[in-house]
Amino acid sequence: MRYSTLNELPTTRDMVDVFGGYNHNLRISDGEFYDMTNMTSDHYPVLAPRQQRGVYKSGINPQGLIAKDSLCYVDGSNFVIDEYSVDMGLSTAVEDCPKQLISMGAYVIILPDKKWINTADITEFGNIEASITTEGAVNFSLCSLSGADYEIKSAQDTEPESPENMDYWIDTSAQPHTLKQWSSVSSMWVTVPTTYIKISATGIGVPFKQYDGVKISGLTGSEYSDIAAIDGAFVVWTKGDDYLVIVGMLDATRSLTDAVTVARTMPDMDFVTESENRLWGCRYGIAEDGNVVNEIYASKLGDFKNWSCFMGLSTDSYVVSVGTDGQFTGAVTHLGYPLFFKENCMHKIY
Repeated sequence: MRYSTLNELPTTRDMVDVFGGYNHNLRISDGEFYDMTNMTSDHYPVLAPRQQRGVYKSGINPQGLIAKDSLCYVDGSNFVIDEYSVDMGLSTAVEDCPKQLISMGAYVIILPDKKWINTADITEFGNIEASITTEGAVNFSLCSLSGADYEIKSAQDTEPESPENMDYWIDTSAQPHTLKQWSSVSSMWVTVPTTYIKISATGIGVPFKQYDGVKISGLTGSEYSDIAAIDGAFVVWTKGDDYLVIVGMLDATRSLTDAVTVARTMPDMDFVTESENRLWGCRYGIAEDGNVVNEIYASKLGDFKNWSCFMGLSTDSYVVSVGTDGQFTGAVTHLGYPLFFKENCMHKIY
């Protein structure tokens, strides 16, 4: 019997004395692992098994988790960061859980509670929304941008006789009425291009800051048409603890005893993401005012508290209605662009 001749295969040995760690790419070098199960690179360059698993933190009622410089999460009504727990009065109702936690700089925004906390200074936290309802007299007067009251000499449809320099006159000859000022240099009445109304009441300006977008309500039933026109959305141009200054026009100084509500609100949103120093969100369904909406929102640049500040600037808040049907299914920031998903389409904000 003849047997085939087998050639001896050479024996080689490769020594790997340095562990390169985990490298999950298509091409890896000697000493690297494409997959690692129950191994760790904590002791690099030595290959070692992982440590025994354990409980890092145990919450009583965890409802949301986010990674900042350290682990942050919601536990019941508290916000927990590292070893510190802050009682923020968060809702534990079933319809308000679990929470959405969104990072914006050092801040964490907690939804649907519409609250925020500064993770760099955990003593700084509060509500995104703010409102106040007046009690007692509310005064309305024409003023300058700084809040100084104008001294109106007359309000009529004909020019006043013998005016003095810098006198103010409300011209009622046409709609809308205009405020004019006498210039002795040009010997003519000059129209004041932008007029402001100061709303004065105890504590009315405390919850707000300059350039907040607010909604004023409670004035539609006023007997004065110029006061009823103030019921709506405005920007706070100047403020003090006891007054707010908005753009508007009055025929005379008014004083009311009716309750007036001033509020800064945030829309209800299904999904929220952060992009380019703004918060972006979407909503399909019933809004707070009872209207059906299909909209995408953005906060004012660098200010997650303002969602209705419209001053004609690139830093303004943003809202748009979309024409696609169906619920939103998610939102994400990808390559610097906010993306909003529906079942059969995607909206990309440029």
